[in-house]
Amino acid sequence: MFPSLRILGVLLLAGILAGGAVLRAGDPVRGAFAGGVKITDGLNAQQVQMIIVESAAGRGWTVLSRDAGKVTLKLDQDFWSAKLTLVYTTRDVQFYSNSVFGGRPKLPDAWLKSLKQDIAAKSGLWALSKR
Repeated sequence: MFPSLRILGVLLLAGILAGGAVLRAGDPVRGAFAGGVKITDGLNAQQVQMIIVESAAGRGWTVLSRDAGKVTLKLDQDFWSAKLTLVYTTRDVQFYSNSVFGGRPKLPDAWLKSLKQDIAAKSGLWALSKR
């Protein structure tokens, strides 16, 4: 193996193991995959969308679009310009990020974590209230 290929392989492995700190290539429309959240059983698609919108609004996100199965969010703060696309079903919500920090692609990890926790908690509360 050529030394330059070995170095490239090591750098690639280090980037994979770093996991999430920097955006990796993803769907150019949705963005880089940023994890997901399970939705509590018993909710319909409209309820899941409402949970996403309410959770996002509670954290200061602006809803750019709401479509069947997809919600797009935006949050600009300090050096961040965060744009998330949340693709949902009645079983889960998948997060995709087209976000930058100081002009460089990066996942807004803390904001993602909070939003995921809020969506999971609200889905559990909504499901309990239906019973």
